[in-house]
Order: sequence, then C-alpha cells, then structure tokens
Amino acid sequence: MASSDLTSPQAARALFWRARYLQESPILQHLPFLFWLLSILRPRRYVEINMTEAVSYFAACQAMDKIEPDAVCTGIWHQTGGKPATIPEGILWRNSEFYAEFSQILTEPPAKVASRIHNGSVDLLLVNLQGDDTPMNSLVQDWTCKLSERAVVLVHGTGRPGFEETPGAVLLRDLGARCPTVHFDGGDGLSVLLWGTERQERFQGLANLAPETPDYFDVRQVFQRLGAAHRYEWKSRKDSQRLHEQQRSLDRLQKENTELSRDLEERTLLSQEHSLQVATLRAQLHDLEMKRKAWEDTAKQRIAALEAEREEQSIRRQEAEAGREERFREIAVLTSTLEKERERTQRSVEERTLLIQEHSLQVATLQAQLHELEMKRKAWEDEAKQHLERYNAVINSTSWCITRPARRAIDRFRALNRRRPQK
Repeated sequence: MASSDLTSPQAARALFWRARYLQESPILQHLPFLFWLLSILRPRRYVEINMTEAVSYFAACQAMDKIEPDAVCTGIWHQTGGKPATIPEGILWRNSEFYAEFSQILTEPPAKVASRIHNGSVDLLLVNLQGDDTPMNSLVQDWTCKLSERAVVLVHGTGRPGFEETPGAVLLRDLGARCPTVHFDGGDGLSVLLWGTERQERFQGLANLAPETPDYFDVRQVFQRLGAAHRYEWKSRKDSQRLHEQQRSLDRLQKENTELSRDLEERTLLSQEHSLQVATLRAQLHDLEMKRKAWEDTAKQRIAALEAEREEQSIRRQEAEAGREERFREIAVLTSTLEKERERTQRSVEERTLLIQEHSLQVATLQAQLHELEMKRKAWEDEAKQHLERYNAVINSTSWCITRPARRAIDRFRALNRRRPQK
C-alpha cells in the first residue's frame, strides 16, 4: 500500500476531520487513524471497553453520525475495585445532547453487556488498557464471539512501559498470531488486529507494509503528523482557555486595582479631611480652653459674690427668726378667731340644712297633691269624652232624627208659653 493511496482525497478524506470533543488524552495521537478506519470500515456496531474518558468514543460517535447514521455505539465505563462506576456529568450531557439516538454509555461489567449483544454483530471494538489484564481477559472470554467477519479490534495502551512483560501482552501476541496486526507508536501505543476474514484491501495493504520501507515510514509519519495536529489543537484550546482565564483574572485584578486606587484616593481625601478636622478641633479646643479659663475666673468672682450674699442672707435669716415668733403669736390669735367663726358658721349651716329639709318635705307633699290633681283631671277628661261620645251617638241615632220634628214643635210650644203673659 503506497502512501499516496492513503493520503489521496478519495481514500483518506477522513484523515483531516477535526474532532469536536477534545480533552487531555494519550489517544489524541491516534484520532486521525480512527477517523480513517471508521470511514472505510463503516461499522454497524462500535463498542469501547474500559473507558476513563471519552475522547476516542465521542470521535467515533462523530464519525458514525456522519457516515453510518443507522449504526449503534456502546461505551462501557471503567470500574475500579468492583465499585459502581460514576460517569462525569459533562460526558453524560454531551452524549444525551448530540448522540442519544444511537449511543449509550453503560456502567455495567463488560461481560454483562456482552451477554446482551448478538454474536457476530460488532464490527469495531476498542479496548482500553488501564494497568491490569481484565480488559484483555474479557476480550478473549466474552467478546471474540461477538466480533463479525469484517471486525477490527483496537487495543489502546500497548506502548506503555512494562506492558511487554504482562500477561495481557502474551494474550495480545496470541491473538496477533491468528490475524494480521499493526502497531502504532505515540501516546500510549495502539495495536490494530484485523480480526475478521473479510478484510478491506486498504487494511490488508496497511498490515502488509514491510518495516524499514519508505511507504512504511511515510504512512506512520502521516498518521503521526495529523495526530500531532490534534494534540496541538487541544493544547491551543487549553492555552486559549488558560489565556482567557488569565485575561479574566487580569481584568478582575485591573478592576480590583482601579477600585483600590479609587479607595486609596477616597482614603487620601478622607485623611486630608480628617487632618483638617483635627486642626479645626485643635483650634476649637484652644478656644474652649480659653473660654474655660475665662469661665473659671468668672466662676471665682461669682462664688465670692455668692459667699457675700450668703453671709447677708444668714443675717437676714436670723432677723427673720426673730420676727417669726411674733408672727406665730399673731397666727395663734388668728387661729382662735377663725375657730370661733367656724363654729358660728357650722351652726348657721346646720340651721339652713334643717330649713332645706323642711322645704324638701313641703315640695314632696305639693308634688304628691299635684299628682293626685293630675290623675283627677285625666279622669274628668275621660268622663267628658265618654259623655261627648254618648251625646254624638244620640244625635246621630235614627230615633233622634225621627223625633226631631216633634222636638221642634215642643220647643216652639215652650217658647210661646214663655212669651204668654202671666196672670
């Protein structure tokens, strides 16, 4: 296989795909080969075992979404010490957001996942070695029967120091004796096993490249340079992110510096104002001190005046004491006079009280008589009312109306008798 066949646009357009998801990972070196392999193989099912990050898995999902929309991708997260695996939230979110239609990342043991997958249905299997032989043992015991006739197996981590002395390396050599194998340096090393008997011509040509030949070195140099581009892009993104964070830190520091400068200016102004206030207070204190001395002098003068006034008042008090006894005698006389007047007034009050009581008794008697007269008046009014009603009844009665002519005749007869002269 010539390097020109590998890098021609028709054969190797996928070599130049750019991975959307980049993180720090040794497999960044091998993403161009993974894209190239996926574009040619077009697997119906892709499985990745023993994941600790998702760079290669999301690269496979990205390629499968583009070249084989009906394919299925399955990732199995690495378990430590038999404890349940925990998938980072960011990886779960990305898988659900972009690849939920055909991708799932599981935390179950690889053997349990393999028991649910049909034999001969896996076209591409990637095994991540994490320092133990469990993935290689699972590959031999659980997954070889799941591989299809055109399957390719990728084992990542075969270039780590000391791997050649592990039982996993022995298993890999045994598997490599059964099928063509290609090894790539860089990162942690990647071994490619062309497992199925139905092999693509380009894969077979890649496996048939003899070491120490120009095409052998050209092909590896192409993959190495393109893989380095992914590393450089990741480093560039990381540096850009770090630069952005540093820029934000710088902006924050500049803002803090501006705030500190403003605070310093404010504190300087406050210090100047404080100094001015101190000077003003010192001047006021001096004025107060002068006023205090003046007040002390004035107070001394007032105290002297008050002492003299107190002496004068003492003399006056003595004179008042002498006149007070005379006033006491006068008060005693006035008190006796007032007591006699009070007794006389008391007798007068008692007499008036008796008069008031007699008057009250007379008023009560008159009120009782008035009440009786009022009751008689109401009785007379009721009786007159009854007589009037009887009179009106008689006047308005039928018999009274019938006898009216007779009564008139009687009245005229009586009138004639009154006018007739008496004998």
